[in-house]
Amino acid sequence: MEMADYEKLVKELNHKLSEKDKQMEEHEMHIQTQKEREQRLNEEIESLKLLVDQTEDKASRMKQLLVKTKKDLADAKQKEAAQMISQSALRGDLEAHQQQLEELKIQCSELTAERHRLQEQLKLMNEQHQRTSSSYQLSLSALQDECTAAKADLATTVSEFESYKVRVHNVLKQQKHKSSAQSDGDAFKQEREHMEAMVEQLRSRLQETQQSLQSSTSELQQLQVEHDMLLERHNKILQETVSKEAELRERYRHAHLNMPSYCLRLTRVELCNYKAQENLDGIHLI
Repeated sequence: MEMADYEKLVKELNHKLSEKDKQMEEHEMHIQTQKEREQRLNEEIESLKLLVDQTEDKASRMKQLLVKTKKDLADAKQKEAAQMISQSALRGDLEAHQQQLEELKIQCSELTAERHRLQEQLKLMNEQHQRTSSSYQLSLSALQDECTAAKADLATTVSEFESYKVRVHNVLKQQKHKSSAQSDGDAFKQEREHMEAMVEQLRSRLQETQQSLQSSTSELQQLQVEHDMLLERHNKILQETVSKEAELRERYRHAHLNMPSYCLRLTRVELCNYKAQENLDGIHLI
């Protein structure tokens, strides 16, 4: 009975020992599993530490990038404001030059019309002066011919009168002792008086002709002076008009040549503004 109990006890103890061994194996396996898990956790911790370091480094770089981006944003906004001011100024200059260009076109047209009008007026004045001058020249030539003819008539009459006086004197000298000397002397005296009257008349005509010639010559000279003054004045006005027209054409050409430059500068400013806006959009997206 005791032997059976003993065997039963041994059997139970062996069973318990087997269970304990089994439990120990399980505990060892659990410990091994825990060690492996601990190792994995340590590896994960190291990996997380590395990730944290990388994240902190990335965050630091992002902070630096953010500071730089904010500075770039401020610079871009400032540059955009400056570009907008420059663009507005260029647009104002462009509009002013376009307006000035239109004004120069109008002034050129007006000066060209004025030059044509002055040229036509000068042409008409020259034609009128030529007609007046020709008329005065004809009158002067006629007066000169009349004066020459009067001088010739006077010279002929004076010569005839002197010859006649000599003849009368000789005849009177030859017939002074004749009875009819008194009557012949009276006849010669009357004829002499008639000849003297003719001489005086011719002298008066000559004086009138000379006065008329002198008056016509003075009028012609005065007309020539007035014509020269008018011609000089019109030439001066015409020259000033041509100079002003050339100056305006040069200003128009210069403004027309500068117009593409203003347009190009304005296009560049608009392109810079467009690029700056793209950069701002990119910064906002970041």
